[in-house]
Amino acid sequence: MRQNGVSSPETASALHSSGVVAIENALTVLVGNFLPLRACMVGRRFGWRAVYLFGNPTPPVMDRGPFPREEIELQVPQFFLRGDDPATFTSSPSDPVGAWAGRYRNTQYPGDDALADLIAFFIDRFNEHTENRIEICNHVDGDDIDFISCFEKYLTLDRILLECIMVATATNSATARLMTFAVLDKFQELCSFPGIQQTRNFHYFCTRPFLNNVLLPSFAMIPAPWDAFFTNVATQLYDDLYSNIRSARGVWPAYLVQPGGGVRVYRDWNPPSHQFVDRQAPLTDDDFVVEYVRSARNTHHGYISDGDRRRRFACYGSISTAFLPDSFTQLPLLITLAEFINPQSLSGHRWLDQSALTFI
Repeated sequence: MRQNGVSSPETASALHSSGVVAIENALTVLVGNFLPLRACMVGRRFGWRAVYLFGNPTPPVMDRGPFPREEIELQVPQFFLRGDDPATFTSSPSDPVGAWAGRYRNTQYPGDDALADLIAFFIDRFNEHTENRIEICNHVDGDDIDFISCFEKYLTLDRILLECIMVATATNSATARLMTFAVLDKFQELCSFPGIQQTRNFHYFCTRPFLNNVLLPSFAMIPAPWDAFFTNVATQLYDDLYSNIRSARGVWPAYLVQPGGGVRVYRDWNPPSHQFVDRQAPLTDDDFVVEYVRSARNTHHGYISDGDRRRRFACYGSISTAFLPDSFTQLPLLITLAEFINPQSLSGHRWLDQSALTFI
């Protein structure tokens, strides 16, 4: 089928009425940014959705009680990566925040009035995003419309929302980190950035250039006070990520971390000769952080690297603890929020200007 310059609004209305577009998932991801504070919740009944605001200007932390909360938790693995053991969380037994160790913990809440404004802004962006996401003319291959890609990308985003909810509500370190990696993997397939190979998108997400080029400009589009709120959360996330990886918690042979910046990864893999070779120059912080996080993510496949063309675990995993700060688990929710606010900078790089279309 050829692209003819005509949009298909009936597709959007049909999917909305079918219930396939589940706005409560998107709203749950939005308010998931405020957990574990008991500030609000998303409710639903047949035919309508609501966000309940609890009217507390200083919401309390949801109290999960002391660990273990139930008997089965004594046998559940709480961490996979060294250093992520929640037993190391510095908190008194009576502190309810301590029960949420292993995932991002929000402590700020600008108030119900501000949240109502944020929800109204988000719903407007969500509706525009949905209209474009399910517009088949936004998914083209040359002059041909790619119907399959249209629905694949929509379903991918729907899965991202569900996995973000799992991250936001996770009660152990293992789940929060594994699902964080899962969301970043899906955004790698969904997004496109100028000058970045798509296979390197995961790496790009973990760097300050992504923060500065994509996240911060996106959050600047949100009305106050939320522009500053999300800017501060995102900036602190990358500060935590870089500082922890550069510390002894991240690189156990601490002498490899260069005082002026960078990390001296002392070997590289030469595929033609099938040998390790000396790497003379240190990697920059940006380059090392992305390889570090990717190596931690790749432990999902195991620790044997002889089938990897770059032998990344042998080069990077061998000198790292794979420790990631709890704040890192907020990255999927922040990227998802930016996707709805500013899709042209993430996944909507080929979306049509529907205001310029002519109906015939």
